[in-house]
Amino acid sequence: MEPRRGPGQLIFASVRGKAFRSFYSTCRTPGRACCGAPVRERCCEKVQAWLPPCCPAGGRVALFSQIRDCASVIETFVRHYAALGFVKLLLYLDDPDDAARQVLEASGWVQAGFVELVAVDEGLKRVWPSLPSWRRVGHFAEMEVQSRQILNNEHALIRARQLGVDWLLHVDSDELLCLPSVAPDFFSRLAQRGCTMYTFTNVEGVPEAADSADVLQSVRIFRQNMGRVPRKPDAGVAFFRWQLRLGGWFISYENGKSAVNVKHAVKCLSVCMWEVSPQLEKGRGKEPDGSTCTWYTNNEHLWNAAVNRRKEGRLAEEEEVPRLDKCESALLLHFCVCDFAAFWRKRWTQLGYLSASDQFRVRATSGAMMARFYRLQCERRQGEALQLFEAMCICTDAKALKNDVSVGILLRADPERPAGPGGPSWPSSPREVPYAQLALECEGRGKHFDAWQLLGKALQGAGASSSPELLLRRARCALAADLAGSAAADAARAVALGEVLAFELLVQALDSLGRRSEALAAAEEGMKRVGTSTQLQDLATKLRTALPAHERNGAENGGGLRLPSPEELQNFVVRAIRPDNKGSRLYVATLAVAMGWWQEVGGDESQFANALARAAIGARKELAALDAAVRPPSMRRIRELWDAREADFKATGAVSLDVDPSTGVWASLGAACQEVLAGRDEVTVPGCHAEGSQLGPAWAVCSGLTAELLRSFNLRELQVLTELRVVHLRSSPRGPEVDNGGLLPDNRREASLRLIVPCLDGPPAADATLVLRTKDRELALTYELKAGRAFCWWSRQTFHQIVGGESFFVIQCWAVIPQRLDRPMGH
Repeated sequence: MEPRRGPGQLIFASVRGKAFRSFYSTCRTPGRACCGAPVRERCCEKVQAWLPPCCPAGGRVALFSQIRDCASVIETFVRHYAALGFVKLLLYLDDPDDAARQVLEASGWVQAGFVELVAVDEGLKRVWPSLPSWRRVGHFAEMEVQSRQILNNEHALIRARQLGVDWLLHVDSDELLCLPSVAPDFFSRLAQRGCTMYTFTNVEGVPEAADSADVLQSVRIFRQNMGRVPRKPDAGVAFFRWQLRLGGWFISYENGKSAVNVKHAVKCLSVCMWEVSPQLEKGRGKEPDGSTCTWYTNNEHLWNAAVNRRKEGRLAEEEEVPRLDKCESALLLHFCVCDFAAFWRKRWTQLGYLSASDQFRVRATSGAMMARFYRLQCERRQGEALQLFEAMCICTDAKALKNDVSVGILLRADPERPAGPGGPSWPSSPREVPYAQLALECEGRGKHFDAWQLLGKALQGAGASSSPELLLRRARCALAADLAGSAAADAARAVALGEVLAFELLVQALDSLGRRSEALAAAEEGMKRVGTSTQLQDLATKLRTALPAHERNGAENGGGLRLPSPEELQNFVVRAIRPDNKGSRLYVATLAVAMGWWQEVGGDESQFANALARAAIGARKELAALDAAVRPPSMRRIRELWDAREADFKATGAVSLDVDPSTGVWASLGAACQEVLAGRDEVTVPGCHAEGSQLGPAWAVCSGLTAELLRSFNLRELQVLTELRVVHLRSSPRGPEVDNGGLLPDNRREASLRLIVPCLDGPPAADATLVLRTKDRELALTYELKAGRAFCWWSRQTFHQIVGGESFFVIQCWAVIPQRLDRPMGH
């Protein structure tokens, strides 16, 4: 007899039939392990089949998510959407060997039929060229996560149509949708209203601790979406205080995520939305407020932006203003970098926030903070990154949190009943996941980060107070996975529970974080409690030698970084930008990086004032250069060279072109460089686009490269600076640099352009090279320097260094996209 079930109610039926036999047959080879455990232990247990809820017409919903490094949250994620009443989860494994696969298979959700796993492997990649968005993002698929998500979302749409579902939602594994009712009812009503796509308001998690075994279960406070921040004085004060902490409001996106009606989906435009057809209600024309549009949203921030763009004439003919829906209880909870491990391992450029295609660039102040995070990662400054995370992202002040919730800039949400207080709660998985066993197998394969995540879940189930040995194992895994901050936390907990063997790990972790006085204190305490320990003695000796005497009795940071008040920060910026006024575009540009500098100098007010003054000088020059930037004229020779090498640029994010005109041109440019430098190492020359400019031929090359970028990537706002920077590298080589991602307001730079010109003082050095590191510094490219060679690379993601370039002049230029607030007043 089939159990009774209503909309959104989960039913599990025990089966020993075909589904179980099919699953069992793949695992019954003697001695073979399934999900890492012997077959008889895991696969011979009673398997349960998941029966989807009864759905009203138009209410069958599937989910697409591309997952990676999420073994600690994936079971909670699946249970959440099961409770919400989804009929199928299509989970694409960005790493086919990800530990999330083992968790899902061990939990029984895959065998029960609720979860379908798709490996992002060579087989799937062969399908990508047939998908609608391949020509637009295919060249970035190996470089950027979001490009792969677009293609895989379109692949999942095909599967969703095969399954006969009505809607497809795209979210990440750190995003939980909450609705006023179960999903079948909510989406059925949308279908009845003629909705073709619905974009949900997203809010962003506020962690109260640096470490969590499962952030989906621990974080319950969220920053409101900008569209829901109250416009009242007390909310404004609290809002600005958070802006100072973060250097913006959200760390990640704030334009929501969408569910699309599979019958009306045309192609995936971004990770947030689709192109749909029809866009307007039948027989209705466009309205300024989107009231005839079939695309709905309850994201007022997104809606306001679209309305304003239409008023200003910046909305393309094919673009629409969405219809504003007043449903406030439909929310997407985004648990963005809600623990330090996620923060430290976040792949900012591969996610697309800092690099490569124009699809996913962040040009607001939050982009500057992402660049700062990235810089700390690249320079391996984990101790500073942990301090930054604690100062910016974590809030442990219960009174402050309560106040910010009361004034409306934060909200408290509990997703365990995702369809409202009267709806179903998270169900148990069909089988209990043996997290400790899975972790042991990952350790054996050298997958220390996966093991660290899984041990956190094992501790969550066992209770940390009774498992000091698991904490010790977890600390070892964290240290091996380059998570010294997490290792220190786990080792300290193990020590507190009496596990004296954890002292050595604690000392090593603290030393890695640069907290040497704390490490020395831990080593000395460990020697008292452990007795004779050669390892601890050696560590203590090393630390005593490295530490000055006055630092041996206390922590270096003196108890944390004090944040300035809003008034203090504004006053510092006002003084730095004189004679410009508060509210000027220079003020806005400098304020955007002020908090980053405060953290960089450790709150030292004198150093901060000097740093801001330098930042203001740099920003003033940047803004003047942007004012003079022009739309780039093309150059036939550059187009010919570009067409031959465009594929290389799209694959690597960098390209070199040999312009090779007559030798006399380079000698003439070399003489011009020598003249403008006049003995200096570096000089900026304005107006190089003007007729008769000595550096005009060099500017024409840079302009031609910018024109090809505009053409190839449809960067409609792209301009080229009319000033050139001439550099003679006489001294020792500079370290690796990045043109966009420092602590100056440099996030307008989209592409870096370089032209190599011979120095007239002597013969060129045979070993002069340009070294580039792209793709989160994973790809190293080396080029020989020679006269007439031009280079182009994406500014945001590429570290560059010239070695042995003393015999050359380097002419530098940038392709830029000005921000709206960069325009001169009244422009």
